[in-house]
Amino acid sequence: AGTMGNSFQKSAEATTAAAAPQPIEADLLSRAFVRDLAKLSEGLVMCDITLDFFTHCHVASSSLLGALSSREQAAWFAPDSIGELKEKPDASAHICEVRRRRADWVRELSSLYQPLVEDWVDTSVGTEKAASVSLFRNVGGIASPIIVVAFRGRCSRLLQACGR
Repeated sequence: AGTMGNSFQKSAEATTAAAAPQPIEADLLSRAFVRDLAKLSEGLVMCDITLDFFTHCHVASSSLLGALSSREQAAWFAPDSIGELKEKPDASAHICEVRRRRADWVRELSSLYQPLVEDWVDTSVGTEKAASVSLFRNVGGIASPIIVVAFRGRCSRLLQACGR
């Protein structure tokens, strides 16, 4: 009876271990990583994420604020925003809180993941929505880069839900 009990116990332990998230999966599903993806997919993608986008993170703050612009202009009655903060026009970029926060996000993401923009897809036709394809490195214990695709447009309030 002792042998059978040990066998059952080992089987139960193996099932429990298999059901627990693996460290890599846990990193990808962590609140911090999902929040960082939301910063890119719901905030930064509203800027034109050209191939050199993340290289701006080391320039002076005023230059970075100027780089955070978009070909696609928001309607005057619905400016781009982060929560209740409304983006100011390009001429006032140096005093725009929306751009300042996005500049902080560029720096944070750059230091955490060493992102590289692989492609910026923008047809420049009317209001067709642009998309970025980026590689994030150093995500948890994952050796290979993670491919992150972000489309311009407002689909959810994920960033607000995950916290800033």
